[in-house]
Amino acid sequence: MRRTIAEINVRNLIHNIKQIRNKAQRAEILGIVKANAYGHGAVEIANILRNEGVNYLGIAYPEEGVELRQNGDEGEIIVVVPDSKHEADTIAEYNMQTVVASLDILSTLSDAAIRHNKIIKTHLFIDTGMRRDGIRPKDAVGFMKRSRKLKGIEMVGILTHLGFAESEDPEYYSYQLRAFNKCLAELKSAGFEFQIIHAANSAGISNIPNAVYNMVRPGFAMYGCMPVEKLAIEMNLKPVLSLKTEVLFIKNVFEGDSVGYGHNWTAAAKTRIAILPLGYGDGYQVALSNKAQCLINGKRYNIIGSICMDQCMVEIGVGEDADNMSDNIKVGDEVVIIGSQGGHSGGDSITVYELAEKAGTIPYEITTGILKRVPRVLV
Repeated sequence: MRRTIAEINVRNLIHNIKQIRNKAQRAEILGIVKANAYGHGAVEIANILRNEGVNYLGIAYPEEGVELRQNGDEGEIIVVVPDSKHEADTIAEYNMQTVVASLDILSTLSDAAIRHNKIIKTHLFIDTGMRRDGIRPKDAVGFMKRSRKLKGIEMVGILTHLGFAESEDPEYYSYQLRAFNKCLAELKSAGFEFQIIHAANSAGISNIPNAVYNMVRPGFAMYGCMPVEKLAIEMNLKPVLSLKTEVLFIKNVFEGDSVGYGHNWTAAAKTRIAILPLGYGDGYQVALSNKAQCLINGKRYNIIGSICMDQCMVEIGVGEDADNMSDNIKVGDEVVIIGSQGGHSGGDSITVYELAEKAGTIPYEITTGILKRVPRVLV
C-alpha cells in the first residue's frame, strides 16, 4: 500500500449520523455519497451507512450509482442532480430513483422504464430561489398533470434546495421555504401529494428546524464538517477523514539554494528538508505551496516550495546546526496533512477549514479533491 493514505474514522462517522438523527428527529436520512462520498470513499462509506440503517443514498450522476450497485448495494439510491436524456436507461437498469425538472427528460425516463419493464420513482425539483435546478413553483401543478399521463413513472417525492442555509440571517432561506410551502399547498389542492418531502441539506438540518420535512439530505455533516466551522461545533460533529503520509527522504540545502519548481522558495541559510510522497496528483493543492503546514512528531512544520505532482517538501531545521535541530525526524516518520497526531502532547490538529482558508477555497474542495489513487483505510 502507498505511504500516503486517507484514514476514515468509522466511529466518528457513526457518531455524526447519530447527531444528525438527533436534529432530524423522525425524518429519513438521504445520505449523500456523491463525489466519492466527498472524498471519503463512496463504496466504503455506503457500506457503513447501510449498516447504520440509512435507507437512502444520494448521488450526483448515475455512474456513481452503478459503482455502488456493482459493489453489492441493493438499497434505495437517488440521483439528486437532474439527469440528461442519455442516462435514462442506466437509471432504469440499475433501479435508481431520480429528481426531475423537465417534462422532456421525464418522457425519456418513461420510455426507458417501459423498455426495461420497470417503474422509475422520481422526485419533482422545485426552484425556490437558488436558480440552478428545478422548475418554478407556478409551473408545478401543470407539470404534475402532464406527468400523470406518462407510463412507468411514479412521482414519489418533491424537493427544493436551500442556497444559503448556513446564514445567521433567516431572510433568504425563509423566503425559499415560504415559496416551497405555498407550492406544496397548491399541489395538494390540485390533488397531488407526495410520500417524501425534502429540503434540508447539512446546514439546513443544523440551522433551520422548519426545513426538516420527512427526509433530510446530509452530506458534509456526515463527514464531520459544515460550510462554516461554527455549525459543526454546535452539532458536535467529529471529522471523519485524516490525510497522512510519511517522510520519504531527508536532505540538506544551503544558503541560496532554491527548492522545487519555479524557484519560489530559496534557503536563507543551511536548511534541512524532508520530502513527502504527496502532491497535487493526490489532491494536495498547488495553492497551498509555501502556505500550509504539516504535523511530524506532534509539531508543526512548513511546506516549502511549489507542491509537485507526486511530492512536496518540508522545512524541518534551519541554521548551521540544522542537522541537530530537526527534532530527530527520520525517514519513515508519520506526517499528518489533515487531522491530529495521536500520542503527542499539545493536541494540535490541521483542519480542512485551515487548509481551505490558506488555499482560498471552501472546505468541500479540500476533501473532494483527494484523488482515488490515495487509498482509503477504515480505522
